[in-house]
Order: sequence, then C-alpha cells, then structure tokens
Amino acid sequence: MKKIILSSLTVLVAVGSVNAFEAKPKNTTCLVSGEEINIKSAETVNYKGGKLYFCCPGCSSDFEQNTKQYSAAANFQLVMTNQYVQETCPSTGRKIKNKTGAKAKIVKVGGEDVALCCGGCLKKTTKMAESERKSFLFSDKSFKKGYVLANTKK
Repeated sequence: MKKIILSSLTVLVAVGSVNAFEAKPKNTTCLVSGEEINIKSAETVNYKGGKLYFCCPGCSSDFEQNTKQYSAAANFQLVMTNQYVQETCPSTGRKIKNKTGAKAKIVKVGGEDVALCCGGCLKKTTKMAESERKSFLFSDKSFKKGYVLANTKK
C-alpha cells in the first residue's frame, strides 16, 4: 500500500513539474511569423527546458533549422510566457538593486519592462533601436546572465 501511495505521489509531482514549464498566458506571438497565436492550439518545440509556441509547423521547422537566427526571439518568448524569470541584469549579470538600495532602471522591450542594474546599462540600451535592444537583451549571452528557469529561481 505504501508503494502505491508513494508511486501516486511521484506521478503527481512529475506532472506538476511538467506543468511548471507551461506558458501561463492564453496568447503569444509566433517568434518566426510574428502572428498572434493561442498557445492551446499552437505548434510547440521544446527549448531550454521550456516550450516555444508557433503558428504552424512551417514556422517551427524554420526555427529548428535556424535556431541561432531566432534565439533572441525564442528567449524573449520564454520570458513573456513566464517560463523564465529575470534574476539579474541581462547586460552585466549584476544584481538589479545596487548596494545603496537604488531602484532598478527599467527599459521597455516589446512593450514589457526589463530591469537593468544601473544608469550606464539604461543609457546604452535606450540609445538602441527597439529591434537592436531586443536582440541585445535577449541574446543567448545576455539571457544566460539575466534569466533563470521559473521553477529554479532562488
């Protein structure tokens, strides 16, 4: 009996942990075509411990064949679907609040706030065009510095 209960709990924990990687919003944007999509009926691809959402099999295929080309958009979608959360400044990897307790500097990317550690990062990124800012702050290098899988946040 104990083995059955333990097995049942293991299955529940496993199912719960899979659901932790699921996106929370009902809609997102296909990172290849830019079309708005409903994630419940979207084509999906597993990526960096999460799921990416596409409008059609053609777009998911394009992504899989050119992952590097779409990596910043893919990283952005992982954050926008709450599968990854920001932990530090994506530009420097430093903590968002400095030692004096100053508030984070905020820059908009795709209509969303991205916190930066200092005025220098803010100045650097606000000089960039929106597409350049998104490519910079969500590049694989910046993504690794600033974001963690949602269920592993410290």
